[in-house]
This record gives sequence, structure tokens and C-alpha cells, in this order.
Amino acid sequence: MDTPELRLDPRTYAMTVPAGPEAIDTLFDAMCRFCEAHGIDRDRQHFLNVALDELVSNTLRHGQHSDASGLISVTVEDMDGLLTLVIRDTGPEFDPTVAQTPALSGSIEERQIGGLGIHLVRRLSDTFEYRRDGIWNEVKVSKRRT
Repeated sequence: MDTPELRLDPRTYAMTVPAGPEAIDTLFDAMCRFCEAHGIDRDRQHFLNVALDELVSNTLRHGQHSDASGLISVTVEDMDGLLTLVIRDTGPEFDPTVAQTPALSGSIEERQIGGLGIHLVRRLSDTFEYRRDGIWNEVKVSKRRT
């Protein structure tokens, strides 16, 4: 399936894909091409990969309930040393900015499952925002070049 790509300007890239199992690979490939084309440094490329993996995986696992009729839209922008990633999905409303910090101490067997990915993205991000826009969840994270 050909996925529509939208180039807004030389430092911005956007793509919308069906919320199915192949979404994450398609989005990863697109973001890798963006990083290569724009010389994104390793630190921010790592941030982008982690954020994309954790946030899109959560959308696919929890928000879309494996329903490929939903959509995931991703926009990445690199302006003035600030890499910004916006992930939008048409799943049920969920605000990850209010998710509780998971227990980080104790053995793995004692810890409750879940929440570590959002916590990791929050810790790696310089900004971490959420808003509901009609039928869309929108999570916006950014990382400044160091």
C-alpha cells in the first residue's frame, strides 16, 4: 500500500497511515529517511525513535483496539535546533501527560505492568504536551539540540 507523504517545507515531514500492525514500520522508515536527509544528530534521532515507538505502540495497543479503520498521523519538524514530533490518532481520548509515574523500585515481579514507556518519553523530552482536537488525540513532544 502506498502511504501518502506530505512535505510541508524542507524541515517538516508529515505522514498519515492506517492504524494497523504495519503502521509502526512504515512510520519508522519515514522518520529514518527524514533524519538522514536533515542530518539529525544521534541524541535527537534516538529521542525520535523512542518517542515514536512508545507513543505509536500505545496507540496501536490501547487506543485503536487493533482496529485498522483508525488513523495515525505523524509530523516531525526540525527548526532552529528544536526537533518536534506530533502524533495524532483517532482512538478514544487518552491524555498521557497525566499518567502516573510507574513504580521504579522493587523487583520486576513486584511492579505493575505499564506506564514505563510514557515515563521514558516524558524524561527524554524537553516538552511533553497533549490536547484533544475533535476526534483526534494529539501528543506533542520535542527535544532541543544539545
